[in-house]
Amino acid sequence: MEPVAVLVFLPVIAALLVLFSRSRVLQYLLVTLTAVALGAVALYLFVMPAAPMQMRFSPALETLLIAADAALLLYFVRQGYRFKANRVTALAVVQLLLYALAEAIPATHSGAALLVDDLSLLMFLVINIVGGLIVIYALQYMRDEAMSPFRKRLFYAYLLLFLSVMNTIVMANSLLLFFFLFEMTTLASYLLIGFRRDDVSRENALKALWMNQVGGVSILLGTLIALTQFDTLSIDVLTASSGLYLLLSIALLSIAALIKGAALPFDSWLIGAMVAPTPVSAMLHSATMVKIAPYLILKLSPAIGGTLLGGVLSLSAALLFVAASYLALSRSLFKEILGYSTIALLGLMMSLAAIATPKSMMLAMALIFFHALAKALLFLSAGVLEKDFHLRSIEEMKGLAHVAPKSVGYIMFGFVSLTLPPFGLFMGKLFAIESVAALLEKEPWLIAVL
Repeated sequence: MEPVAVLVFLPVIAALLVLFSRSRVLQYLLVTLTAVALGAVALYLFVMPAAPMQMRFSPALETLLIAADAALLLYFVRQGYRFKANRVTALAVVQLLLYALAEAIPATHSGAALLVDDLSLLMFLVINIVGGLIVIYALQYMRDEAMSPFRKRLFYAYLLLFLSVMNTIVMANSLLLFFFLFEMTTLASYLLIGFRRDDVSRENALKALWMNQVGGVSILLGTLIALTQFDTLSIDVLTASSGLYLLLSIALLSIAALIKGAALPFDSWLIGAMVAPTPVSAMLHSATMVKIAPYLILKLSPAIGGTLLGGVLSLSAALLFVAASYLALSRSLFKEILGYSTIALLGLMMSLAAIATPKSMMLAMALIFFHALAKALLFLSAGVLEKDFHLRSIEEMKGLAHVAPKSVGYIMFGFVSLTLPPFGLFMGKLFAIESVAALLEKEPWLIAVL
């Protein structure tokens, strides 16, 4: 089996084995070995890069994906109807109609369905190393949760399947495939945020669902423009095109990135994810879900570099960094502070990606990597404080160094790596500010546009 295929199929196989295993020892062994194997494969691919890999789908597989996409959207319709969430139902119906229309339009300029490039290799590293550690952490975290053994196994399975989806979406080159996987991550958010099945969890899960569905609608509208104006579904073909319609299509796809990155005013879905078990918060905020936002902007950067759209998007994301940073400083709940800090740094990553120079894109990728490491450490530490010491707010942590010195040490290291030299995040933010300032010096009219 090709190493890339291992990243897609191994988590699926392991999830099924864990789900039907009654032995706790076997469950722990399966999860741990799978996480280690995924990290090792991702590291191998990163340090031993080959030429970009491409893959086309057979007609049978394309038909299967169409059926899976339709089933997923119908599931969203059912969930909206079941819980009287009218926005979920309406957006799912709109998505079904737009998706049917997109499938009815043939595309002659089709590239590969999957494309593995340098950006994909970096994302593999983040998803599988950081995400794998979070899955291992979940084994201990869920041990004392008040739920049935089956529900715990289901939780581990969800996390593993989530890694598989994320490994696939960072290879997607087809817009319709990207839409399906985007909605699969939305499904994962819905299931994981609402995992405790209480009213608060369900309310926040439905909020995450409809907000991310808005992003799905935006992707489909951008896809329809790509089909009707450029006769293609391939992201690489689209970004190599030109014209006003290209910028309109890219703008719609960028809106989906902003929503997935919980940009204001869509921040409440990510902050609401705090009600889920801590491994979910860590997975969504650090390693996987929200990283789709800067990833997608980086993917689209060949089409927006030096354009009005790129400048507006870059400056808007930079302002998001400032606004979310202020919101982080105004909060007292530890997880909420971390949540807004994540949104702020996602804004900085997207700002750099939209500038689309080789230097800014490298900085964006460095921030993606270092942010995943630091924020995962902080969220997992927050889970320890919440579960073992019943502490949630900053005010409650007075004297904590005497009670839990190791946890405080981890937290301090995490914050230091976010804010001070010589750590990667500090250097990345320093050069990011320089890049945005250089953009404003070169294009001062952007301030007037905003």
